[in-house]
Amino acid sequence: SRNYLVHHNVIWNIKGSGIKFNQPAINNRAYNNTIFNTKGMTTYLSPNFDTIPSSDCKFYNNYLDVDVLQADWLDAQNNISDPTDYLVDRSNNDFRPLSNSPLIGTGRAIDEIGMPEGCDVGAYQLYDNWTVGPYSEEADENSTSIKEYKIDFSNSKEYLYPIPVLDTLYINNKDNFLLYSIFTQGGRLVKTGSIKTNKINMSHLKAGIYIIILKNLREVKRFKIYKTDNY
Repeated sequence: SRNYLVHHNVIWNIKGSGIKFNQPAINNRAYNNTIFNTKGMTTYLSPNFDTIPSSDCKFYNNYLDVDVLQADWLDAQNNISDPTDYLVDRSNNDFRPLSNSPLIGTGRAIDEIGMPEGCDVGAYQLYDNWTVGPYSEEADENSTSIKEYKIDFSNSKEYLYPIPVLDTLYINNKDNFLLYSIFTQGGRLVKTGSIKTNKINMSHLKAGIYIIILKNLREVKRFKIYKTDNY
């Protein structure tokens, strides 16, 4: 396995390993995943590849109830390996971290996926409000339903402009947001990143309605935006 980027997944209740690095493992990155009720992290080296060394793999900000794999080619940092249940309500699929748990504020910055220093460990940040699994409306880009989100659209223009947006969306970042995610109405993630210049390039997205989520370390705001192909 090589060149994989795996992040913000919840993996649970399976007989095999939650995360497995098959050797030669090269340039694999696993960030901010929540993994429980699985077997330990494992690796397998086929005899056909026993002369090729594994290298340059990273495992950061993951929460798991088994031990982290120890290997000289695996850089493991800011993970919490503990059988203690630090999630709000596993039985009802609420995988957010408990506010008094060691998951809060102990993550490291990962520019590759836009995670800031002091983020929460695991797939969810404390104030996240997304749902694991597929969205039933994902294939319907013209859906008008936004039932997956609890959003007040009335103040979109207070934080974002211009609406509708043609190419560049500007953020009035008065609340010091660090991350953004953009979804279709059906819940498909189309763009994510860190907020460094208070603007987002949307020129590659087709015209339509999108949901944008802005996050800082302790707050999340959700807005509806309109993308147009011309003014």
